[in-house]
Amino acid sequence: MQLPANTKSPYAPIRYEASRPFSRELGAAFMEADKRGEAARLQFMQQSLMPKIEKAVGVGPNGPGPAQSEMVNIQIFGFYLSGGKVIYDIAKTLTQSLVHGAGAATTCGDLVFPCGSFYVHFGADAGLHDGGMAIEGAFVHHAGDRMIINLAPSGFGQQGFRTLRMGEPMIGVPVILSDKSMPVAQAVVSSIDQIMFVNRANLAKIAEMEAMLARQHGKPVSVRAGIEDLSSKETILIRAVQLLSNTLLYLAAVPQDVEVAWGRGTPVEALDALRAAVDPEARKAIADAITAAGYSKVRMVGRLSGGMR
Repeated sequence: MQLPANTKSPYAPIRYEASRPFSRELGAAFMEADKRGEAARLQFMQQSLMPKIEKAVGVGPNGPGPAQSEMVNIQIFGFYLSGGKVIYDIAKTLTQSLVHGAGAATTCGDLVFPCGSFYVHFGADAGLHDGGMAIEGAFVHHAGDRMIINLAPSGFGQQGFRTLRMGEPMIGVPVILSDKSMPVAQAVVSSIDQIMFVNRANLAKIAEMEAMLARQHGKPVSVRAGIEDLSSKETILIRAVQLLSNTLLYLAAVPQDVEVAWGRGTPVEALDALRAAVDPEARKAIADAITAAGYSKVRMVGRLSGGMR
């Protein structure tokens, strides 16, 4: 069975993988280094990952740009890859209910994670916006006392990412969950404050370096730094984390509302052929063809409430 390649998936992780031929290899290599500890991870990022991305992307990794964005994206994709490429597709009607749920009262101790790393797809119409940019989903990684979230803008995973001045950065923050009684929204604010404290110190060092270089060269010198002012992202991060918190609570409370099925966008003719096939080998051959074309099974959530995309 010949199927078109899935380059326009509704799911950000699948688009990302389709648009970055290097993503699986580098993502897996990053995770191997991460398993060996922080020193090995930092060494891999500095000595191996940066030059490999620079070669693959064709843009130097210094400062904001496609290569620098990919330095972060590869790490996010690596965690998603190691978690089994799990995607939760939340139905629109359920998403609307979860957006207006009591997320503000949820504490860090209330959160239950279905697995270590996964992606949650809400859709660009979920009501999450950063300025004029809609957020369609979030990568989630749970490790120890923290939850690392990275928000995917609508359309993330473009084929032409190399031509974008800033590349395709996501909005991310590690949320410290060690205080189980703390409301999750407050934990977001506290985590941002800690990051900004460190960033201010780094920016001060960069300013000193720029002043020294300016004296040496007799003219202003800019040392570009990819340090984001997360304080400007506090509102969208709080709203997104509250929606994620409500989603996690729902998944834990109503596990029977999770159905593993081929994701949206899977060719209808392939699904019809799969349903019509009786022979197990024939079914496997069709399923393998669907997978080879870049389509995937996802965890559909919300059908008990009548939710459909």
